[in-house]
Amino acid sequence: MQKALILCNNKSDQGKMRSSVRVIVYVEDANDEAPVFTQQQYNRLGLRETAGIGTSVIVVRATDPDTGDGGAVAYALDSGSDRKFDVDVSTGLVTTVDYLDYETKTSYLMNVSATDQAPPFHRGFCMVYVTLLNELDEAVAFFSAGYEVSLLENIATGTEVVQVQAQSADNLNQLSYRFDPDTSPAALALFKIDSITGRITVTGLLDREKGDLYTLTVVADDGGPKKDSTVVWHSCFQFPVSITIQDENDNSPEFDITSDSLVEIPENTPIGKRVAVVLGRDKDAGKNGLVYFRLVAGNMQDVFEIRTVNHTYGEIYVNSPLDRESVDRYLLKVRHLGQIL
Repeated sequence: MQKALILCNNKSDQGKMRSSVRVIVYVEDANDEAPVFTQQQYNRLGLRETAGIGTSVIVVRATDPDTGDGGAVAYALDSGSDRKFDVDVSTGLVTTVDYLDYETKTSYLMNVSATDQAPPFHRGFCMVYVTLLNELDEAVAFFSAGYEVSLLENIATGTEVVQVQAQSADNLNQLSYRFDPDTSPAALALFKIDSITGRITVTGLLDREKGDLYTLTVVADDGGPKKDSTVVWHSCFQFPVSITIQDENDNSPEFDITSDSLVEIPENTPIGKRVAVVLGRDKDAGKNGLVYFRLVAGNMQDVFEIRTVNHTYGEIYVNSPLDRESVDRYLLKVRHLGQIL
């Protein structure tokens, strides 16, 4: 911008004659002013950490009273952005250029400059302070990858099985626990979980003979939204608890219907000859399910003996000579027993 300075000069002789002249001087602008921001610090508080790339954050503005290129301003983000933000060189609009994460960094203090466009290129500076708003965007995680628990059958109801614990990096809401709906109805009838503490307890009668292994799928939920238009949020997590029911000796052996109940043998049957077989079963497992056989009545003079085979069969053998004219009928009473210590 040019400025005119008008000078007037009057000249006269000693007589009455005079003359005057007007001189116009134009003052050219020099780039001698630096850009000045309208604020020393601009604040954007509570920017959502899930804000997408390209989100507008704040507009900074600087002015320069010089004319031409000396008054034109270009903006630049000099430091503090961690490559998460940038500023438009012409408009001063600060936007996001990468995804934000409150759990990694909660705030940014950035230095923004404004430079005029003529030598000697004066610069002005301001600060931009941005804080992030914590949101439920982090996955819930259990302290352990899974639990394996063993319980004795017939354990009292109300007994605590295990306590599961999870955490969320967001740490905004109280976590709640529940069984996944796909957990088997049999398991749901026997166990329950406290929604606040994560303690799993027994609520039904455990019978190994009806079921010896249960898998409970526990869900921990922080109550956050499951998804939005751009980002899938993991607000809950599933966690397996395997419960093995250990056997107690709570079942009596039973005879199988295939056991011999009536046999006829010649009186000259040799000693050591097998003449009958009984079959016994015990629903218990391991040592508790082993079956032993004894002759407890009717075996006069020990004419017969019984041998236990594979803890399942009782084989009856002739133990001494038979004499039909002395005894023509034996009514043997066989008893099967569980584990013998």
